[in-house]
Amino acid sequence: MDKTMNKAPVVSVVMSVYNGAKFLDKAINSILAQTYTDFEFLIVNDGSTDNSLNIINRAKKNDSRIKIIDQENEGLVTSLNKAISKASGKYIARMDADDISMPTRLEKQVKFLDSMSKVDILGTGFIFFNSNGSELGRQGVLVNDADIKRELCLRNPYGHGSVMMRREIFNQLGGYSNDVGPVEDYDLWLRFAKISTMAGLPDFLYKWRINPSGISQTNSSLQHTKASELATSFRRTHKYSVTLSYILKQRKYYKNINNASYIRFIEDQALFIRIFRNEKSLPDAIKSAIAVIGAPSFLFKEVSGTVLRIRVKLLSLPRRVGRSFK
Repeated sequence: MDKTMNKAPVVSVVMSVYNGAKFLDKAINSILAQTYTDFEFLIVNDGSTDNSLNIINRAKKNDSRIKIIDQENEGLVTSLNKAISKASGKYIARMDADDISMPTRLEKQVKFLDSMSKVDILGTGFIFFNSNGSELGRQGVLVNDADIKRELCLRNPYGHGSVMMRREIFNQLGGYSNDVGPVEDYDLWLRFAKISTMAGLPDFLYKWRINPSGISQTNSSLQHTKASELATSFRRTHKYSVTLSYILKQRKYYKNINNASYIRFIEDQALFIRIFRNEKSLPDAIKSAIAVIGAPSFLFKEVSGTVLRIRVKLLSLPRRVGRSFK
């Protein structure tokens, strides 16, 4: 551990906890065990009523890099903004209280950002795993700026907890917004996209626990609705276009995602708009959707239902000229 008292750390790892005692030890230890050691670890206890605060205090006794912010429950966005306002690191690394960072995560992200001064935000590939620790699947991350920004036209390209970003730019953008519901990360990435170069590391450096009581699972429906609203707004104003050829190119990217992610992918309105513009009938559109995505046959009902809902919406949309949907 770096024992220099007056030197600001390079990285500030930021985590908020609300009743996360069940997996908290493992999450904290995964950060303390990093091969890169020049960091501070800011943990917000956001009004937990379980044993979370005791676990954090116990960890702090053994490692002075931990800094605790204990408060009444204020929610994730307020907690993260408060922690980052107290951070002193050049880089901010996010971490969730039920996930795991692989040992070389910080080392590889710092090395990349140090060598690529124009990149302001960096995600990594991540592994889905369940409460028992069993791997459920893997999701890669797009690595170059242009592809990431095109992906932003459709959906969130990063796993929130895997991201490292420059604190100066985060502050310049005003931090996380409380006005967008449970998609504060997607909203922030969209604002990064307007002024920053974005990147991804293909290494699988983060483990995302599929936790039924976690924020992503309990707010999944609202997240999807809000994310669609953000994506639609971004597509209308951003210079990057989404074409059918681009979506076809992304097939391999989604190949290893679990079934729930497949369904979310095929529900994307922009994808179906492109398919409908190239098909003359509803059956052909359904067949094309399945072919493009490579979805297994058991998803046919989900695809069909989505097609019918979006088909109705499209009746009121003006037909655009050209091959790209902006």
